[in-house]
Amino acid sequence: MRRSKLRLYEDILCSLYNKEKTIDEMAFITNMDCVALRLRINFLLKNRLVEEKNYKKITLFALTARGLAIYKTITITKQLEKLQTNIKKMDDSFQTSHVFSGQEPDKTIVRE
Repeated sequence: MRRSKLRLYEDILCSLYNKEKTIDEMAFITNMDCVALRLRINFLLKNRLVEEKNYKKITLFALTARGLAIYKTITITKQLEKLQTNIKKMDDSFQTSHVFSGQEPDKTIVRE
């Protein structure tokens, strides 16, 4: 299935998290074509999420402070989504276990 643009940008930011990389390294990590990757990088450069650094004959790309903040936001959001699905699964299994055991869920009322 084809990945969305947002997912592609997310993959690029994740690949640049630890250290700066060349286009070839990012293409390998993100499993993208170099030409398509360059288009996505240009968008990220325009929005100041990624910066281009030239060392001798090599061009490296790195996250800016803004790009790092967005990367951290994305990872927190992923963790919260995973936690939400786990809680829902646990709640469903808890309700199912009460149905199979023939017991009613605890309906005690606590008054203060």
